[in-house]
Amino acid sequence: MRFTFIFLFFVLLSSVTIKAQHLQLINDKGEVGAFMGYASYNGDVASDVQFVKMNYGAFYKRQLNGYIGLRVNYEKLNIGASDASSLNAYDRTRGFLFERDFHEISVLSELYFNRFITDRKDFRFSPYLGFGAGYLLKGSVDNSNFSAAGANRIITMPINLGFKWNVFKQINLFGEVKYRFTTSDKLDHFVDDVPMKLNIPTSTIYYQGSKSGNDQIVSASLGLSYNFRKIYGPEIFKQPKRKKNDIEDHSPKKKSKWLFFLPFNRK
Repeated sequence: MRFTFIFLFFVLLSSVTIKAQHLQLINDKGEVGAFMGYASYNGDVASDVQFVKMNYGAFYKRQLNGYIGLRVNYEKLNIGASDASSLNAYDRTRGFLFERDFHEISVLSELYFNRFITDRKDFRFSPYLGFGAGYLLKGSVDNSNFSAAGANRIITMPINLGFKWNVFKQINLFGEVKYRFTTSDKLDHFVDDVPMKLNIPTSTIYYQGSKSGNDQIVSASLGLSYNFRKIYGPEIFKQPKRKKNDIEDHSPKKKSKWLFFLPFNRK
């Protein structure tokens, strides 16, 4: 019984080792991708309503090992809100609205929960988590109907949660939700501790923000990516094609069926 247990243990160990060596033959080195989705902001204007606007972007990722990657991300973000859509009577009376767009450059880690290897049936899906730092730069759209100057350059701290599924060969489908903490309360032009009024000459009433702190952005997107990979192992050489003359010269000769001609048959 003890001998059987030891034998099965070594068989299992050798099979795991062989499988691990086989997995090491393919190594994902990097990845590029593009995505599109929607973004919304959390701030002082119509704080009880989520206004979603289109966003899109692209990334390049360097895979450090089987589970950890470092990703450089670009994203175009459009945000906006209007007090007229709020269910809060104070916000509807205030009537503030704004619309802006930003370009974001960020560096994110990407941590797989499962081992992910392209074109491998048992390793083609994994959730992932990422976090890092980003920089928002003001775009061409910047409109508001109240008297305030918005921030044009903002540092962000994004947290990213997503999933990835290898569809075919080195092509992947992924979806992710990214939440950004920002270092500014002027994303929507409206600062908590500075009273503001509508940007019209007849307006004399000042309103104050919601004391909610710094503004934040959340986005959800779907995309496709392509993995760059390196294959390790012995190189497979193709056999050279044989010429027709060589085949004829080395083909075995048929022996005569007549016994009389046996002495003349070549070996």
